Amino acid sequence: MVAWSVDRLGRSLQDLVAFLADLQSKKIDLYLHQQAVDTSTPSGKAMFGAEGKTLGRPRTDPDVEAKVRELAAGGMGKGRIARTLGIGVSVTRRILAG
Repeated sequence: MVAWSVDRLGRSLQDLVAFLADLQSKKIDLYLHQQAVDTSTPSGKAMFGAEGKTLGRPRTDPDVEAKVRELAAGGMGKGRIARTLGIGVSVTRRILAG
């Protein structure tokens, strides 16, 4: 299969990973023109060899997420919650937004 760029294959990382796994299960190789990646070669296989791997940043512990929500419900600010729990403010924002 030939595609112009990896961003043409899926709307999210999850879509892309599922699509690549589907191609791999059907023994279909992929060539991406913009990235010059060819999965029929050893280096191309290594590039997309995420089989069995969890992609992305590690998940936040559910106990920490519960504590963030608890402290926020008690009126504590995001920065203070982050310092108290030893996590980043961006993690705190993501938890409270979701």
